[in-house]
Formats: sequence, structure tokens, C-alpha cells
Amino acid sequence: AKFPFTALGKAHALSEKQGFVLVVVDKKSKIILGAQAIGPSASVLIAEMGLAITNKLDVKAIINTIHAHPTLAESWLEAILISQNRPLNFFPNLKL
Repeated sequence: AKFPFTALGKAHALSEKQGFVLVVVDKKSKIILGAQAIGPSASVLIAEMGLAITNKLDVKAIINTIHAHPTLAESWLEAILISQNRPLNFFPNLKL
């Protein structure tokens, strides 16, 4: 599931709206298998997913983690929620 920085308040505040995070989740076990971060602070952002992948965490662990607002790191929560069809602030399939 992919979450674009254009939908993230902190990215707008930083004028750094290009980029995204992407998570790969096992559909059955809900374990996080992979992640990518492209854009500002990507090298810092990826640490959360590195921890999740190394420890075989599932989406519930990320959903139950407090993500401060506004931060770039909350993009992981958004991507995880999208992967579970529970988007919070971004609706990629919304047809108006």
C-alpha cells in the first residue's frame, strides 16, 4: 500500500510534497514484509519499518503505535491503514 506525501500535512508545511512511503503486507498473516520510503528524510523514516520487518511485526503493532502529528513518520500509519482498507486521510479509490 502506498501513501503519498501530497496527502501529508507535515510535507506541506516543509514544502516537500514529493515522495511517498510504501508497505508490503502479507494478506493472511498481516505481517509486514517490506517497505520503501522515497522523499525527504527517507533515511530516517525507514527505521520504523526496519524494526517492524526484523521483528516480524504485524499491522496491528503499527496501528497501535502512537505516531505524533504532524510528522513525516505518520505516513507509515497511513500506508498500513490503506493496506487494511481503513484509510484515515487519503482515499485513493474515492470517486467524486
